[in-house]
Amino acid sequence: MKKIFTLTLLLYTISWSEVYYFADDKKVYLNKLKEQRDIYDNIIEYYENQDEQKMGVKREIFVKCRLAKSCQQIFKKYNLKNIKDITSSIFLITVKKDDDIFELSQKLYLENNIMISHPNFIKEYQVR
Repeated sequence: MKKIFTLTLLLYTISWSEVYYFADDKKVYLNKLKEQRDIYDNIIEYYENQDEQKMGVKREIFVKCRLAKSCQQIFKKYNLKNIKDITSSIFLITVKKDDDIFELSQKLYLENNIMISHPNFIKEYQVR
């Protein structure tokens, strides 16, 4: 019985990919699903978290900077061009389909002048 439990646990952890994002300074791991949508040239990929909650991810990253000028240098460093200003310190970056959105989000998050770097998740609309 112990061997079966250990084997099951091992297979379960191996099945989870190394796709993750940061939430409250903690890594949240995701498992990519095969489902994908293309709505008005906007690709939405679907993932499942460890609580088996399904979520869509657009090819965009929200970034909040300490100083806007310092972020411009970081954007140049990563050759990011499709940047929309939401406020003077918050930006929405559209990621090319060849780039790994989670890897780029992680790299940006680890930069000193970036406070938040988060993929654009699609939330399910709920009526209160």
